Amino acid sequence: MTEAILGEDGVKDAVAGKAVISIMGGILPSKIDEIIYKDSHHSQKASIIRAMPNLGAQVGASMTIIEDNPSLSAEHHAAVMWIFESIGAVKFLDAKVFDAGTLLAGSSMALFSLALDGILDGCVMKGLRRSEAMEMAIQSIHGMTELFHKEHPALLRESISSPGGSTISSLQTLEVAGVRWSFARAMVDGIDHLQN
Repeated sequence: MTEAILGEDGVKDAVAGKAVISIMGGILPSKIDEIIYKDSHHSQKASIIRAMPNLGAQVGASMTIIEDNPSLSAEHHAAVMWIFESIGAVKFLDAKVFDAGTLLAGSSMALFSLALDGILDGCVMKGLRRSEAMEMAIQSIHGMTELFHKEHPALLRESISSPGGSTISSLQTLEVAGVRWSFARAMVDGIDHLQN
């Protein structure tokens, strides 16, 4: 519906000199500009800003990715920051890595949830109630995110893994199954899909 809405008569005048924030996945600012202006000139073109908040916005914990736009005025930059910082953290990225950032911030929750579901299933198979397992997993995830501010994931795994222990045994099972590569491939495939 992008072309039908933004191509309407009057849109170009309505957005003159304003900031237009797009949260449409896979649609470049240049395409939005092309739809609005249809190759015509306007004395006060809108500043098109591409942004991608994530589901965490529902609880004030979004990671919003915003594409760098050097032509953005200080006033519009401040307004964009105010809007998105009200729902969480903000990260400006160059256009060439915007899609990778979008998938990481927007879709990684879905990937993590798949891993969490498997972990919970294993706990239930070994006798824990799912609600108890979920409660403990949430706290573990909270602690993990705090530690990741200070430590690389590989170093954290190493510090938890005792020689001959259960953690290294569990990790080996995942490595043999190619889980790390599967997550990496999932990100690459998702970014490729977003760009095509």
